[in-house]
Amino acid sequence: MASLPGYAVTADDSGLQVQLYTAGEIETTVDGEPVRIAVRTEYPWDGRVELTVTTDAPLTLGLRIPGWCAAEDVRLDGEPVEPVDGYLRLRRDWKPGVAMTLDLPMPARVVRPHPRIDAVRGCVALTRGPLVYCVEQADLPDGVILEDVRVDPSAPVVVNRATGLPDVPVALTVTGTVQATDAPLYPAAPVEETTESLAFTAVPYFLWGNRKPGPMRVWIPAAATE
Repeated sequence: MASLPGYAVTADDSGLQVQLYTAGEIETTVDGEPVRIAVRTEYPWDGRVELTVTTDAPLTLGLRIPGWCAAEDVRLDGEPVEPVDGYLRLRRDWKPGVAMTLDLPMPARVVRPHPRIDAVRGCVALTRGPLVYCVEQADLPDGVILEDVRVDPSAPVVVNRATGLPDVPVALTVTGTVQATDAPLYPAAPVEETTESLAFTAVPYFLWGNRKPGPMRVWIPAAATE
């Protein structure tokens, strides 16, 4: 924890670089000169980051554009700025009150593993912004077993901010199926499965296990689509 600020913001003789976005005050020195920047954001739940320079500071300010973001919008005092190579790097004599906004759209995404990863072949994972989501047994209806749940990769994933769950500001509502069977362990022929539609909740992976004991999955089998 003591080293966390060094990961969030870095500095060198030319300027500073904001690597991780969190609300607070950046106070550092660049080439011996003090630099202070106020940061307002609800990241990682919301992709809008507002930065306001509160000191005179001739420097290069760098903002990291995460690789998961496909359509960022950066503005300096309301005017659009184009990032370069995953970073916005802007050199100028900064004055108190200069404001910069970074908007990182956060749609829910369904991602697939590399086909050579045998353990999760045929599965998908759910992400939003920098967060990976998971499905817990605690969020499934009574009688539904997590191992029988399948995700429909073609169905929209709904971002739900009114979750009603403790400590979960943003959850995902996912569409899929339950494919249950009473087959023996090693059947000699294809087995029949009962398939029912199901909508279920996915929560951020780092918050799982805080309600009651039960299994959890990040990589979830994909439902067969015709």
